[in-house]
This record gives sequence, structure tokens and C-alpha cells, in this order.
Amino acid sequence: MSQLLAQAAELMLIGMSSVLLFLLLLIAAMKLLKTLFPYFPDQPQRPTASAIPSRAMIAAVTAAVHQHHHAVTKEQSHD
Repeated sequence: MSQLLAQAAELMLIGMSSVLLFLLLLIAAMKLLKTLFPYFPDQPQRPTASAIPSRAMIAAVTAAVHQHHHAVTKEQSHD
């Protein structure tokens, strides 16, 4: 019985050690990738003029949404 407990403890230590080692390597790899490939630039970029929608574009989208909503409401009232 004590031999089984000793084997269980040994397997538990090996398993937990391997998981800890894997997690430490994963953290180290993530930190290395973060330093090699920074995701965010140092200065924030402002949107360009083409990224800001014009009044005509806003009006067109609003009309399309209104038309779709009207069509869906009409369809549901017929059901």
C-alpha cells in the first residue's frame, strides 16, 4: 500500500513539475514575443478624413435601416 502511495506522489510531482515548467516557458515566450513585436504603437494614430463618414453616408445608412425596419414590421404584421 505504501509503495502505491509513493508511486502516486512521484507521478503527482512529475506531472505538476511538467505543468509548472510548461507555464513558465509559455510566460517567457509571451514576454519575448511582446518585446520583439509590440502590438500598440508608441503614439496613437488619429483617424483620417476618409474614415469619418460624410453626412450623405449617414443619411443613406439611416434611410436603409428605416426601410428595412419598415419592411420587417410590415412582414410581421401579416403573420
